[in-house]
Amino acid sequence: MFEMKAYLLPIILLTLLIVSTPKGLAQEKDKTITVTGTSVFNLSPNEVIVKISFQEYFLNNKETSDNKVAIETLEKKVRASVNTLKIDQQKITVGSAQIVRPYKNGIYQKRRLNKSLFVCLDNIEQYVNLTRALEKDTLFDKIITGFSITELRHTQKKSYETKSRGEAYKKALEKAELIISQSPQNLGKVIRIRELNKNQASNPEGSFYSVENSDGASGFTPIIVSYTLEVTFEIIE
Repeated sequence: MFEMKAYLLPIILLTLLIVSTPKGLAQEKDKTITVTGTSVFNLSPNEVIVKISFQEYFLNNKETSDNKVAIETLEKKVRASVNTLKIDQQKITVGSAQIVRPYKNGIYQKRRLNKSLFVCLDNIEQYVNLTRALEKDTLFDKIITGFSITELRHTQKKSYETKSRGEAYKKALEKAELIISQSPQNLGKVIRIRELNKNQASNPEGSFYSVENSDGASGFTPIIVSYTLEVTFEIIE
């Protein structure tokens, strides 16, 4: 019996050593630091898309084809007014065109064509000048049925999105280096990089794009390009 115990003791000790050693080594290898980096760019819109809608109308209550102001005539007037700003014709595009039948006093009235133009402006000054030109030609009185800004854009937004990713990683690296500099350890390789969306990021501006209520150089609210990364680095002795 004693010989059996003497035989089993080295096996038990060896088994415990095998089980415990990798765990200890794994703990050494798993020393990491996780930080976040956020980059934000405020882009002043350099393309302001304005939608101008207009609709046919009748000169009197008879509503006959003879006294209807055709859509072609209305479009010529709108374009003539827009062209006083000397806007590049490639920045003026045709939007939707549809048939409408107003319903009044229980009766459907004669059909009318409704059409729209999209005009791409550079800044708020052009926007104001366009408004004044349309007012001067009295187009808001009867011709124009809709006038609104549909979109604010920046022609270099894609390149800023790419740049924002690099800046976010750079800031994460700087943060990790600053923390590690206070210890005798060193920063190792990158273990994991994770993109954070709006819900995951502690910074609510992470990895999404929005328009904030603040003035930009163009006179319109800036487009915010923001990106957040969570980076895990290895810590080495």
